[in-house]
Amino acid sequence: MSKNARIKAYAKGLKDLGHNIKIYVGFASSLNKHHINKEATGTWNGLPYEYLSGTSRYSNGKFNKLFTILGFWKNLNLLLNGKNYQADIALVYGSTLFDFHFWLPKLKRRSGHLSVIYTELPSLLNPSSTQHWIENRLAKYADSLLVVSNNLVGKFSPINKQTRLVTPIVVDSSRFSSVHYHASSTIGYLGTFGEKDGVHFMVNGYLKAKESLPNLKLTLMGFIAEKGIEDYLIQLTEQYPDIAYLGALESDAIPSQLAACDTLIMNRINTPYARTGFPIKLAEYLATGIPTLVTNFEEYHPYVPSDWVYYYQPDDLEDFTSKIIERYENEDEAVQRSSRAREQVDNVFGQDKAATELNTIFEELMKTHDAR
Repeated sequence: MSKNARIKAYAKGLKDLGHNIKIYVGFASSLNKHHINKEATGTWNGLPYEYLSGTSRYSNGKFNKLFTILGFWKNLNLLLNGKNYQADIALVYGSTLFDFHFWLPKLKRRSGHLSVIYTELPSLLNPSSTQHWIENRLAKYADSLLVVSNNLVGKFSPINKQTRLVTPIVVDSSRFSSVHYHASSTIGYLGTFGEKDGVHFMVNGYLKAKESLPNLKLTLMGFIAEKGIEDYLIQLTEQYPDIAYLGALESDAIPSQLAACDTLIMNRINTPYARTGFPIKLAEYLATGIPTLVTNFEEYHPYVPSDWVYYYQPDDLEDFTSKIIERYENEDEAVQRSSRAREQVDNVFGQDKAATELNTIFEELMKTHDAR
């Protein structure tokens, strides 16, 4: 199934509240080019899921992509025309020009309520007229729009009056219950290695800190989203034996790999696109109880206080390096911060809290919608 942790946590939380949930994935994106998600249909933690394209494999090449998209459209049409399709709420997440986007009118007619969730603003990364049109059309068609930042509220509330700010990230902390902190002098980063993540900045900060902490190691994990990064990482690991790149990880492998680290980095470069979203891996990091270094965006502070993590100024290599050194020179303080965060993470980002919030919003919106 889709390996998106946010949707999986939402779905599991809503299921625990007694709702019947099914996850439909249009077709596999490049995030699954290594075929981490292997089955096209199945269940995950009791939740049924289905790739409507009929395959969980990522299709590369124009012909294969076209064939996959046409297969998805066919199966989606059959689903929405079928007598067995019944939904009080259809929640659309991450729709593009080629997936659920063109089917919004029918999806809205066949569902009691159509809601769209936005966790970032793609037009800030790809400012094309097509991308703006997609975002605005999704917002207009939705009965309700759920967003994760005030920047997104400002963007969409003039288009859809039912734009609601929700808890920005959600984590199933039970996934990380087996993680136990131990000192290893290993900094870890888990992510997509996109432009917003600033991988070069993190590596340069590590190398600078290593001058003062010669035993320091760096482990990089995750999917590579940007061209050229893979060659860069290969060269790094060849040049520096204390730097490792583990590649994309299966969901079940993530807790144990994070547990091998004693410091985690949640970095973002200082751009409007990076500031508009909210990185879900931050909640996962906090759930491990491992000391964490975080880019100091003011958007994070209402949720993550400064006595939970080590904040450093964005794109400031000197400050970043100094926080790495400070963390290792004050081990007791670092562990106290991470323990404090782990104890409170469910109160802020827990899946039960987020699902209850989502359930309340949907009930209110459906009452309003039914009264029209």
